[in-house]
Parts: sequence; C-alpha cells; structure tokens
Amino acid sequence: MPTSKLARKVLLNTLAAFAFSSWTASSLAIEDGLYKFRDAPNTYEVMLSIGDLVEGFIFSIDPDDTWWDEVRGTKIDDTTTRVSDIGRGEGRIRFLELKQDSTNFVASSTSCVDYPEGSGVCDENLAAGLNFEMVMLADGQLKAIFETQWGARIAMFESDGIIVSLFFEFGNNLTENSIVSAYTAKLDTSLLISEIVQVVAPSNGDDEVVFNMVWQISDLVNPQMEIVLSNCSTGGEALDCSELDSFFSQVVRVF
Repeated sequence: MPTSKLARKVLLNTLAAFAFSSWTASSLAIEDGLYKFRDAPNTYEVMLSIGDLVEGFIFSIDPDDTWWDEVRGTKIDDTTTRVSDIGRGEGRIRFLELKQDSTNFVASSTSCVDYPEGSGVCDENLAAGLNFEMVMLADGQLKAIFETQWGARIAMFESDGIIVSLFFEFGNNLTENSIVSAYTAKLDTSLLISEIVQVVAPSNGDDEVVFNMVWQISDLVNPQMEIVLSNCSTGGEALDCSELDSFFSQVVRVF
C-alpha cells in the first residue's frame, strides 16, 4: 500500500507455516508457485509463467533486512529455467540458472556484472548455488502480475483454492526495493476476491489511512484487476474513499 508509516507486525513464521501446510507433494519439475531457499532464512522466490516465459520475484521478509528483486526469463526445458535478476538497488546485473538435480532445486549465478563498474556487489556471487524447495504450487487458473499507480507489483496466484497475493513496494525512492507484504484470500464464482487476510505485514508503511478492500478480477483468460475500497478513514475520522483514487483507481496487468 502507499508508503508512509504502517504499524510493524512480525508475522514472518505465518507465511512459512501456511505455505508448508499447503504443499505436500514431492515434485521435481520447476513449476509455478512459491519457493523457499533452504540456506537463506526468510528468503523466497515466486515464479509465474506464460508459456515458456517466466517472471517473478526473489525476496526476503527478514524484519531487519527486507528486500525484493524482480526476475524474468525463460524455461529452457522441464528441469532448467534461466532468469535475469536486475537488482536496481544493488549495483549489479546477474543471470541465474534454476535447475533440478536428482533430489534438489538449485539456483546458481552464471553471470554477474557490477553496475556501475567497480561496485563490488558481484564479489558475493552465487556460483556455488543455493538449494530451494517448493512450498506453494500455483495450481489454479488465476496467475498474474499487476502494477499499481503507486508502483507496487502484485504477484497473484491460486493454490489449493486459496488466493495468494504478494505485494512488492518501493521505500523512499524507486531504487529502494524494501517493502514486502503477503495476503491470502478467497475467490468466488463472480471472480470477486474477498476475505483478504494479511499474513506478512510490511516493515514500514502507513496506518494513518485505514480501509477495507476487495479485488475484482475480470476473467481468467486475460485477468484485469480492480481494487474496490470501503469504510475509509484517517486518524479515526471517516474519509471519502474517492480521495484515494490517485492510488487505487487503476491497476495494470504486466504479466
């Protein structure tokens, strides 16, 4: 949501607990969904695909070091996906290869270029690889990435009948990828997403403006999203929700 000063809530374990309870199969194909890096606490990856094209986010919900990077790439085959990871706030451009072996998924850096030259960020490379594992499979029809008027990216997918929505927002500038939040919700037959529950709260933001919301999806072939607000208030006083139109009146599907 628009950045200002949301009250801090530490709900990091909730996402992991919910995720692990939702995934019980043992698949070694790289599929759409949410993954957890085994050796990097509180670090996840969400990947969604259209055909062989892949887009998603690698992110940390560590309360002391929250960050996110947007990745995009292509599936080479059932066992290999290659993505570019342009860390806007980190001074580097990195290519990653996501592969499966007989027992694991492994993410390895195949190229890393300091940008600008000499930033030194690539000194901490992932050439050795990090193991990761699926925690929530995107097994429903709804899979999309949206962008809001305030610049947030929203990765949304359905897993075992539950809508999962991950918000990736900027901090004080467009190179500060520092705000992550996560929600679960229900999708009804009219494609209205409601009963939205926050399971990971942003580490900073604004609790001065409070509102209820639902998300209306247009269709499942080319899903467009509308955010509908109600019961808006600020500082305990009622607020006309139309005053928030500059943030919420338009949402663009970008993947």
